[in-house]
Amino acid sequence: MLFLLIISDKDKKNKEKNMQKYLDIDETAEFLKIKKATIYQMTHMQQIPHIKLGGKLLFDPNDLEKWLEGKKVNVRRHQ
Repeated sequence: MLFLLIISDKDKKNKEKNMQKYLDIDETAEFLKIKKATIYQMTHMQQIPHIKLGGKLLFDPNDLEKWLEGKKVNVRRHQ
């Protein structure tokens, strides 16, 4: 029985650690350097990767970085 409690505690810590990797709306606004209202609008239009959990918006920083890379514009050189 003690063994099961140890596993359970470890699982709880892993879940907490995984949740810490997500950003809330305030952290995401700071990360992207844009207003929260813009983020809310983008999530409503499904233009930005996000998770909606119990009415709370969460953002994975890795997904945001990949999303930003996809927004990069390549500049042409004039000859």
